[in-house]
Amino acid sequence: MLQTISKRALATLTILSILSVSVAAQTLRNGDEGVPESAVSTGDRPETSSQQKLKKDVGKLVAETKAGHLKFSNSMPKTSGKGLSKGAKIGIGVGIGVVVLAIIALHVRKHMFDGFNLSPLLGK
Repeated sequence: MLQTISKRALATLTILSILSVSVAAQTLRNGDEGVPESAVSTGDRPETSSQQKLKKDVGKLVAETKAGHLKFSNSMPKTSGKGLSKGAKIGIGVGIGVVVLAIIALHVRKHMFDGFNLSPLLGK
């Protein structure tokens, strides 16, 4: 019963998290900012030139993005390798083997004496 409740709770949480992400994406797609103005305001402090430049740059970036003129460049270097190294593949294989053996050992430990009955041997 506890497993059934926990499975249902996990399924409910998964569905709710997927739906909340979908709703948040839909809200942002419709043009809502999603950030209250109180969080954006800087308060009573005077803005420095770096803050003004940052605000100007962010405004320009948002305008270019909305207009569709922004090209994103890939700042990550290209990888030249073909995949995982031999040692990494061996490590993954050993790890999978250890996990499988641990699962088998736990199963055997739990069910070793299922149906074990000494009464025929003792004459009862």
